[in-house]
Amino acid sequence: MPVVTIDRHLSANIPCVSSDNYRGGELAAEKLIALGCRSLLFFRIGPSIYGEVPTRGPGFENACRMAKVPYQSQWLSDADTEAPFFRFLEEHIQDGKLEFDGIFCNSDGLAVRVCEFLRSREIRIPEDVQIIGYDGIVDFATGRYICSTIVQPVAEMAQTAVKALLSGDSTLSPANISLPVYFAPGGTTRE
Repeated sequence: MPVVTIDRHLSANIPCVSSDNYRGGELAAEKLIALGCRSLLFFRIGPSIYGEVPTRGPGFENACRMAKVPYQSQWLSDADTEAPFFRFLEEHIQDGKLEFDGIFCNSDGLAVRVCEFLRSREIRIPEDVQIIGYDGIVDFATGRYICSTIVQPVAEMAQTAVKALLSGDSTLSPANISLPVYFAPGGTTRE
């Protein structure tokens, strides 16, 4: 029976369709740097399952190293709450100013919650801190992105997965089918 996964690797014989997560991490760092950020932070919360999503962090970190821009990374598993992120942020606020001026979160949902936390501490988004998420989630009421984001080609990912499934022979598909991503402004970065 043909099997195709989305973002997760089950075996070398089962194709995995994903967005280019590594490039998405690089793109987030490059965009924050191009917008003037000089001290960056990466937050990731997610499963420890082998897949493509965790490559967002190494992509981000590589782009920071290449640009020689200082950064820190914080990783939590799905079993954790976001409380350690908020404690970390609290510890890095001095005299009403966050030590970081650019943050990349591995999901739009996390980016929105980080924005809410920082705003509750009177840190202005995007004036004081610029934030980019990942997914490309759109608010259904307004049709706008819920935050500045790295957009996944969700429809193309679904079509590609169905095409690979319908081919009937997963050995004909490459082990990893990675589709391009792009940045879209959503109000949490200065444009």
